[in-house]
Amino acid sequence: MFDSRLTVHGAMHQETQSRFRDLVFDTIVHSNSKLVESPAFNKPIQIYAPHSRGAQNYSSLTDEILARLGMESMKEPESKEARGAAAAKQSARTTLD
Repeated sequence: MFDSRLTVHGAMHQETQSRFRDLVFDTIVHSNSKLVESPAFNKPIQIYAPHSRGAQNYSSLTDEILARLGMESMKEPESKEARGAAAAKQSARTTLD
């Protein structure tokens, strides 16, 4: 998990990207409290806190992996309005996580 507050994580990310270029995924899974808590409750993050930043990061990573494999995402396509509302909601949650 990536913690943007730690300089070493940023340096490691840059080094990994420079060495492995296209092999590195664009999606970054950011560290947050819900990701730390979910194993303690014996639940995957998608069940424990499906709207958390970590759950959304892992969903994005899954979509990116599927895209690289030439497969489709299982997610329902969202309308523009739904994406805007979800982004606003996530922005508000990010400040709480």
